[in-house]
Amino acid sequence: AVPNRLWNFPSSTKLLIIYPDSESTPAAEKRMWMAITVPSNAKPPKGIRTMTLEEGLYAVGDFEISPYEFGQAWGFMYRWLSEQGYAPSDSYPFELKKNDSDEHREHKHLVEICIPVVKAD
Repeated sequence: AVPNRLWNFPSSTKLLIIYPDSESTPAAEKRMWMAITVPSNAKPPKGIRTMTLEEGLYAVGDFEISPYEFGQAWGFMYRWLSEQGYAPSDSYPFELKKNDSDEHREHKHLVEICIPVVKAD
């Protein structure tokens, strides 16, 4: 990304995109992608793949967490969805990284957890 001028901090953002899967998927088969935002007209080099996240309704949680609290934050978001009458849609949930945790005074991660949702039946 850097040699091809696709990484332009602070306008580029790091994302962790979670491949939707069921609870029954074995841990070894679960997938996620590390990504960065790029302009829509960007031409990535060979071997680099692009994707567009779907527009729509998202539940967004803003967190300041240690490396050990990611699971709790995601669990909180999914419980909150259920309590509010929403369900995850079939699109990709993702995590938006908002800082460099090495530069945080407590080495915490500032993240937004974004889950595409639909109204539950």
